[in-house]
Amino acid sequence: MPDQHTPAITVRSAAPGDGAALLRVSAAIDRETDFLGTPGEGPPWANAPDAYLQSLAESGDGVFLVATDGAAIVGYLGATAPRAQSARGAIYLFAVGLRASHRGRRLGARLIDAVEDWARARGAWRLELRVVVDNRRALALYRACGFEIEGRMTATFAIGEVRHDTYWMVKRLAADDEPASAAPFDLTLSPRSSSRLPPPWRTASATSWSRPMASSGSSRTARSGGRRGRASRTMPRPSSACCARGGAAASAVRSPAGSRTGQRRKASRA
Repeated sequence: MPDQHTPAITVRSAAPGDGAALLRVSAAIDRETDFLGTPGEGPPWANAPDAYLQSLAESGDGVFLVATDGAAIVGYLGATAPRAQSARGAIYLFAVGLRASHRGRRLGARLIDAVEDWARARGAWRLELRVVVDNRRALALYRACGFEIEGRMTATFAIGEVRHDTYWMVKRLAADDEPASAAPFDLTLSPRSSSRLPPPWRTASATSWSRPMASSGSSRTARSGGRRGRASRTMPRPSSACCARGGAAASAVRSPAGSRTGQRRKASRA
C-alpha cells in the first residue's frame, strides 16, 4: 500500500497537453512488448498528437485514457466509436499498453473499468477488441474483466516474419431491460438441399438453361482429329420441370453411355 509520501496512481482522460508524453510512453512500451506497435513506427496521429486528442474530446468519437504515476504516464487505453449512428453502440479498444515496471498492479483493469464507464454514459452496448492468441497476460486480463472470445482470425498479426492468429473479444454492456439482439442468420442447408452446389454457369429457372459460348438451342459442330465431323448435333435442352430440380438437370445432360441420350451420341459419331 502506498504511504503518504508515495504519489497515487490515477486514471484519467488524456488532455491535449499530454500528446508528447503519450508518444514517449507509447514508444517505450513498444520496445517492451511484441504485441503492440513495431518499435520506431509510431501511431497514426504521431505528427499532431495534441490536435488528435483535442478532436477526440470535441467529437465524442473516442477517448484516450492514461494511467499516471505522479507526473509520469505509465499506461494508456485508446477507444473509438464508429461514425455511423447505427453502430456507435459498439466501442472498439484499439490500444492498451502498460509499462513493464507497472504490470501486475491492476492498472489494466482500472483502465478498462474507466472506458466501460465512458461507454455506458454514451449508451454503448458492447466493448470490442482484438488480441494475439499468444498474448497470455492480456488474455488473462480481458477474461478477468468480463470479455469473451467471439471469434478467431487467422494470420492477422505479424511479429517479425511470423504471422499470428488473433482473437476477437467482446464484453456486453446492455442492461437486462434493453431489447434483445436479433438471432443470427441460419445459413445451414435444409435436409433436402444438396451440399454440392451447381457451377455458376448453370442457372435453374423455369424457362432457361445456359452455358458459356453456347446459347440455348444453338447447334455445335463436332470436331474429330482436327477435321469437321460428318454430323452436327444440337446440345439437348432440359425441360422446365428438370431445371426446377437443379441437380436433376445435370444428370439429364450428362447421361451415361448406356442411357438413351448416350446411345444417341454413339449413333451420331458412327
